[in-house]
Amino acid sequence: SKKWDQYLSALAKAQTEMGSLSDLMTAQAYFREAAHLDSRYWFAVGWFSARLVQEGKRAQKALHELQAVKFPV
Repeated sequence: SKKWDQYLSALAKAQTEMGSLSDLMTAQAYFREAAHLDSRYWFAVGWFSARLVQEGKRAQKALHELQAVKFPV
């Protein structure tokens, strides 16, 4: 049904955005640890920090969109 399609589409988008957010957080943590070995990795930590802000907003928007779609019962 159309309601299920809307719900599943919103769910897939939220899942994708949350996965991207998780990947960025994991990468940032890795580079933060690696920065103890080579200070140049701090550049990557800063880059991931900026990306996390952007991706956090995208994930939040996707979750709000999912919440707005009623679960088809």
